[in-house]
Amino acid sequence: MERHGTIESHIRSNNWKSILLLLMLPVITLAAVWLFIALINPGDWGYSTYRINRSFSEAMPYILVVVAIYLLVAWIYHSSIIRRITHAKSITREECPRVYAIVEQLCDKCHMPMPKIQVIDDANMNAYACGLGHNNYTIAATSGLIDRLTDDELAGVLGHELTHIRNHDTRLSVIGTVFVGMIGTSIYLAGTFLVAMMLSFVIRGRKDVAGLAISVCLILLSLFVVVCAFIALIFTLLTNFALSRKREYLADAGGAQLSGKPLALASALRKITYSPGLNGVKNPQLCQLFTVSPQEGKKRKSLTEKLNGLFDTHPDIEKRIALLEQYAASGKW
Repeated sequence: MERHGTIESHIRSNNWKSILLLLMLPVITLAAVWLFIALINPGDWGYSTYRINRSFSEAMPYILVVVAIYLLVAWIYHSSIIRRITHAKSITREECPRVYAIVEQLCDKCHMPMPKIQVIDDANMNAYACGLGHNNYTIAATSGLIDRLTDDELAGVLGHELTHIRNHDTRLSVIGTVFVGMIGTSIYLAGTFLVAMMLSFVIRGRKDVAGLAISVCLILLSLFVVVCAFIALIFTLLTNFALSRKREYLADAGGAQLSGKPLALASALRKITYSPGLNGVKNPQLCQLFTVSPQEGKKRKSLTEKLNGLFDTHPDIEKRIALLEQYAASGKW
């Protein structure tokens, strides 16, 4: 089966990407703030540059505090937010001994701590993993998945989710979501400023040539910022989803290896694809957490299939199944 590199190299890559995104977040935010201050300080460029830098230096500590709080909230509460959206509930060993037994066996095999286990009361079949550290690593599965899969199939799916945790995919997903959220917020603020500038331009109705020129330049610059931010968001999303598709192949391989039965995981994926949808799970950033995207069952129009495929959070299910069958045939697991 295609592994896209070793597990160890993938973990190292995820760690570096996480650090890079964390560093880029304040850098991009500060750059956006500087540009925003520049846009609202027109005039002689030499004097404006001094005034812009002075205003920026005064605002920078507050901006860094806001970014830090944003990251801290996401770090602490992301699992709670996901749990509320999916309506997942923690369960005890007594309530679901079958799932506990399977997860314990898989964790013993790969020498990793036991994550928290949650169940989503939903007849559809799906599962996800989330968490940033050993204290909040969580695996959640729907009641439909637990009831309708065999032990071997369930072990394959749970092994898939454990592999996401082992590979630090869950950490990178959370940081990537925060990063996309900040860029989206920047687009919103820039768009709001652009609308305000246009309204001001219309209301004032300035007739002097210099005033009109300055207003038009500010509007064009604001529009340029919005377009650039939007393009950055699109490329960020495309990159994020491409990485997500790559992670799914590795998680399939890891799940097959942990369970020892790749064909059982292939069978589980085939079953899940018929009813992967969950109520309230529509955001692509959240969909990428699941074993199979909750949007998988929605057929795309043939004319736009390839274009929409760029924004898919998961690779084609038939290709995943075919690779698992090849993996089983190779006997290298």
